[in-house]
Amino acid sequence: IMVTEIASSSLFLVFFLVMIASLVLGMGLPTIAAYILLVIVVAPSITKLGAPLVAAHMFIFYFGVISSITPPVALAAYAASGISGANAMRTGFTACRLAITAFIVPYLFVYYPELLLTQGTFGEIAYRLTVSSVGIIFVAMAAMAYGRSLLGAGDRLVMAVAAALLFLASPWLNLAGLLIGAGHMVFLQKSGNAPAAAL
Repeated sequence: IMVTEIASSSLFLVFFLVMIASLVLGMGLPTIAAYILLVIVVAPSITKLGAPLVAAHMFIFYFGVISSITPPVALAAYAASGISGANAMRTGFTACRLAITAFIVPYLFVYYPELLLTQGTFGEIAYRLTVSSVGIIFVAMAAMAYGRSLLGAGDRLVMAVAAALLFLASPWLNLAGLLIGAGHMVFLQKSGNAPAAAL
């Protein structure tokens, strides 16, 4: 009932709360146990709100897996910090930054189920897969501040905006994002100057 009430104002907010629940349960439970619990409690409600069945299950499972690198209880990151001798919390936050695209992909599954190959024509699947893949590359460049050279804050912002446009449903906005991102990459290539190191 609560999920339905929240959905009346924002479907995105529903999935954001489900993401938080998946991450929190995944921190203290094995992935499969957290997945089964959330599927029983949450999945029926979000599928009634219009989310495709496979996408809803993948959304929950994906974040259950990602919880292993999400502080404050990032078991995989803490194991890595023990091996490397690095600070545990810093390792966890670094892991989150390195895997920033993993936090975006489940939302793409929900809004564009063509990515799961469960619906849509071949053309729709190919288009959305291509556009989303390019968007993920742009996000990675913005997050890591690197694209053949170190990227400054302005460059990262441009790539992040380009990625955001590629994740929207409108083909025209997708085209704008592609042109902005690709054009800026060409600009960086031709400028031949590595901006001052970011972060």
